[in-house]
Amino acid sequence: MRHPNFFIVGAPKCGTTSIASWLAGNAGVFMASVKEPHHFSADLRIDNRPVATDDAYLALFAAATAEHVAVGEASVSYLYSRDALPTIVARWPDARFIVCLRNPMDMAYSLHGQALLSGNEDLRDFEDAWDALDDRLRGERIPHLCQAPWTLQYGPVCSLGAQLEYCAGWTA
Repeated sequence: MRHPNFFIVGAPKCGTTSIASWLAGNAGVFMASVKEPHHFSADLRIDNRPVATDDAYLALFAAATAEHVAVGEASVSYLYSRDALPTIVARWPDARFIVCLRNPMDMAYSLHGQALLSGNEDLRDFEDAWDALDDRLRGERIPHLCQAPWTLQYGPVCSLGAQLEYCAGWTA
């Protein structure tokens, strides 16, 4: 059975969906049938995690053939997670990573807007949502319908420099 040899680990609202879609259009590239499996982000609370077991995760790549030079998946949580990259690199030391980034302030506003649309966020004003970061880090003021509370940590999630610095130790 094939397994991934590359991962799109960008950040939310940074173009990972577009990159995954463009790559999937190439005959030599196989992309997992589920975008955002978040399989290796065990440290993040993600309700309704789409792929919970290793067998289910590897099944995402069952249709990959020898003609697929690149076999990959895309999960934005991997850049923010402290578990994901060390786990991936320990399992597949030759794995490659594509990191998608953007201006962190633009990203924060966009992430807030998406959270509002998806029902993960209930504070319509960005400044109010920003002011709630500490409470939410303690598990307070999390909207009832929020399936991924980590995405409401706009400051830490958008601290791309710190995330890249951490990641560099695992991918160098």
